[in-house]
Amino acid sequence: MVDFGFGRVFGFRTEIEAHEKIRDFFDADLVSIRLTDERFYHLDTCFCSLEDGFLMYHPPAFNYDSRMAIERRIPPHKRIVVDTADAGNFACNAINIGD
Repeated sequence: MVDFGFGRVFGFRTEIEAHEKIRDFFDADLVSIRLTDERFYHLDTCFCSLEDGFLMYHPPAFNYDSRMAIERRIPPHKRIVVDTADAGNFACNAINIGD
């Protein structure tokens, strides 16, 4: 699995103040991304990292700055956009097995 440095989401279930403690504890460069659509209340409802640097995500679940942070880090050919219906049916709540 590829670590994109994301995973520290704030909005509905997370307080942004916790991110500094997590960053310090793991001594990692993390990017906080904000969920803005309460239907997608947790990262695993709208974001899934895949093998070889691919990403499956639902862009409307994130605010503009967060979408830009994701898109600056993941090249377009490695981004799989999940539509609202599929995201609403938990398509991003997945794991990567092999290819």
